[in-house]
Amino acid sequence: MTTHVLILCTHNSARSVLSEGMLNHLAARLGKDVKAHSAGSAPSGRVNPFAIEALNNAGIDTSSYRSKCWDEFSRDGAPPLSIVITVCDSAAAEQCPVFFGGTGGLIMGLLISTGLISAISSMVWAGPRVTQVMGEDVRLLRVLSTKNANGVPHVSLGFQYLLVVGLIITSTFDSIVNYIGFILSLSAFMTVTGVFVLRLTEPQLSRPYRVWGYPVTPLVFLAVTGWMMFFVVRQRPMVLVAGAVTLAAGLVVYFLNRAFSPSVVAAPTASTVPTSRL
Repeated sequence: MTTHVLILCTHNSARSVLSEGMLNHLAARLGKDVKAHSAGSAPSGRVNPFAIEALNNAGIDTSSYRSKCWDEFSRDGAPPLSIVITVCDSAAAEQCPVFFGGTGGLIMGLLISTGLISAISSMVWAGPRVTQVMGEDVRLLRVLSTKNANGVPHVSLGFQYLLVVGLIITSTFDSIVNYIGFILSLSAFMTVTGVFVLRLTEPQLSRPYRVWGYPVTPLVFLAVTGWMMFFVVRQRPMVLVAGAVTLAAGLVVYFLNRAFSPSVVAAPTASTVPTSRL
């Protein structure tokens, strides 16, 4: 059975055409039953002559190549696609036609909706309670720890609601997803880094649970997470700016809380009192 691969870009004039030609060329040389196609969300109507020249120099026949719209692959009689690849950010961010048929689109829509509903429901329950605990621990945020007669952290719930509405009004869905993903990845990266810091600075601490495979497993996690964050920042630098502002705001609250919170001095115990005073 032939594996049909569709390669997308915005204008379908250069990168996607080059990819189509090279993939078909390699598949033929290796004897693989693979057929590549290319299309664009806003086709220019002409293939870049330098792309044609590069393919011809590689011995690839380009007589049938043309710039075409991706809608051709969602119509009846279109080849059944196994893989869809985007080679530019603008095409990746657009809403694509249904390439895998109505049934496939329905199944994927139900799976995505189920996942989103469960994730949103869990955050509605967990989010305000995390904020409530922050209010209990941080004096400057004490108002967030307020609960009503039923034990619901209604102030934290309202605060979360205002944050969500603010993000929706001031940004796009794609930007919000990238921002939240970057912040979560950064938080996880710093948390796992803390494992190494504590192992070096507090080796005497009791550790009922020790990280399996230390130090290999946390190093692998840090490498993968770091690579993901680097890729996001390189593609969308403003995500780094938003993340830095969020982190800076957290640091300001932390240091202000330390400055205005009363110091707690531990009472002396028998083990800390000099023997000359016993």
